[in-house]
Amino acid sequence: MKKVLAIILTLVAIAAATKVYFTFYGNHGTEVVRPAFALTESRRLTLEKIVLSKVNTKLHFSVNTPGELPALDSLAICLLTDKGDTIAYEGADVTSGQDSVTLYFKALPRSAKTFSLVGYDKGWYGIRTDGKGYTPKKAKASEYPTDEPLPEYCITGDTAYIEGRFIGFVPDAVAYYFLATQDLVTGRNEVVSYSDSITGDFLVQKYGLHNHAVYCIFPGDATGDFWFFPGYRTTVTIDLPAIMAKKYELTGHENAGKGVTFGGQTGDISQVLWDLTHIDWQTVIKHDAAAEITYKEYHTIHWDTLQARLNNIEHSAEYNKRQKQLASLFIQKEYIRNIINYPSWLKNSLRRAKVSNVDSVYAIKMADYTLEDSHAGEIALFDRTSNVGLWVIRDASILPYALANGLTDNPATHWMQSFERAQEMCRAINMKPLAPDAPEWGNPMPPFEDEVHRYNDYMRAETARLEKELTTDVKVCSAPVKYEGTILDYIASEYKGKIVLVDCWATWCGPCKTGIEQIKEYKKELKDEPISFVYLTNGSSPYETWSDMIKNISGYHYRLSNDDWNTIPSINGIPRYFLLDEKGNVVMDVAGWGKDSLERFKSKINGLLKGMKR
Repeated sequence: MKKVLAIILTLVAIAAATKVYFTFYGNHGTEVVRPAFALTESRRLTLEKIVLSKVNTKLHFSVNTPGELPALDSLAICLLTDKGDTIAYEGADVTSGQDSVTLYFKALPRSAKTFSLVGYDKGWYGIRTDGKGYTPKKAKASEYPTDEPLPEYCITGDTAYIEGRFIGFVPDAVAYYFLATQDLVTGRNEVVSYSDSITGDFLVQKYGLHNHAVYCIFPGDATGDFWFFPGYRTTVTIDLPAIMAKKYELTGHENAGKGVTFGGQTGDISQVLWDLTHIDWQTVIKHDAAAEITYKEYHTIHWDTLQARLNNIEHSAEYNKRQKQLASLFIQKEYIRNIINYPSWLKNSLRRAKVSNVDSVYAIKMADYTLEDSHAGEIALFDRTSNVGLWVIRDASILPYALANGLTDNPATHWMQSFERAQEMCRAINMKPLAPDAPEWGNPMPPFEDEVHRYNDYMRAETARLEKELTTDVKVCSAPVKYEGTILDYIASEYKGKIVLVDCWATWCGPCKTGIEQIKEYKKELKDEPISFVYLTNGSSPYETWSDMIKNISGYHYRLSNDDWNTIPSINGIPRYFLLDEKGNVVMDVAGWGKDSLERFKSKINGLLKGMKR
């Protein structure tokens, strides 16, 4: 029956234009515009009607893709109410033509206001017993200060807090449900999962020197970014049904609201950032126009678009004074990012438009490209007298524009230069911790020195711990500072005389981990053979995760700098494998891990070993 349940829970989902009706204690015909949302985008079954009575609860589904359905008599599913009541499943009916299915459950208690269909790690959200959809409270400008300008950004270290509640939360009904923050200076990730509260209440706090994004994963792969502000407390209500309605464009999604409501000292600021980070800022010019327009025209279109957007913000009735100021700064930043990103936009657009001779067309158009901008002096982000631009500047991505236009004497540029130096230091530390008296410490990076020193101390301790815990068949290696050719050339010379399987991987890569696991037994068979297994990763794999994982992966492990990683031939995806013979020649170059990958490697390696023994 577990297989049957898995099939049902994988297939059931709500179609975009579905109209669902309730019958509740004799009240017929109430339309429900946002009934239920699934973790899958499958459209095999569509929920058409929910009938609530004193006798039972019925969920009627139509079958979009006819075919033989599995037996439904004893599925391990239930309804879960907002009060924590578990409503047992009683059985199912299937029409003779198998074009509709009805699931029966015991009656809901009158006290229930919402319920969800759950089972194993799947859940549906937002079914209300009153037949109405959720309408999140919409923040109005009048609810926030209306005449205060955006305050100066506080860059002293402090703790930031976000507390709130999920609406439509179902405990233990989802496989993953988390908020994640990444420290952009050190690159360390922190993940907090929530699946143990019937109310869905949560609190996340973090110490920091600057604003942090909180990356949220919701059921159905809906995502969103919240913001930490050191020294401030932000509250938020996350309306999962509304977010899912918008994601799947269900009936009535236009009235679903934004899906979040912010409060606290930075509520109005958080609302603006939530709104604007969900906009695709590169849709101003269609991709198929890339071959026709010049860079000058591209630049002019984006500048004119910026002015139109700034005008709309200025006359907005939705935002208060400081929200308008923040929105204007954010839009200016995205204008700059579009200018900086022109080369990648151009190449990608030419490819998507299937332009012939992409490289030659690209080279011709790039001849006119420059970051120098006659409008640079009008960008408020680089105000010499204020640091309010730091509310939206959270990394150094627009620093090249500032330097190209001589905008160096202002708080935003000074901050980004220090940030970039701190990032570079932490990337180096992530590869190998620095000695306390290393010359790199002589380059000042206020206000990040203490944070970088703390990270270096942490990495020194982690490195020492790892060295003590490693078994004899797991070796951590360092690539030399200088070597000729690519990292593969170095490995070929380092392990000459042996067959070498080079595995380019990352801790976050699912197929990479599958390959490592599936080849484990074969490696044991080769224990006494002249073959070495070399594993390459880079700073994208958090050190803590990497150090824990490699303890169970026998072989030689290298953490490469980005420069070394980029010498790997055509490395545009992982996993990537290179099989080298005993002379250092690449005899197999494989991208990805498939069903036959292990057998292919076995066949080739066994053949090489036989050849060496002749």
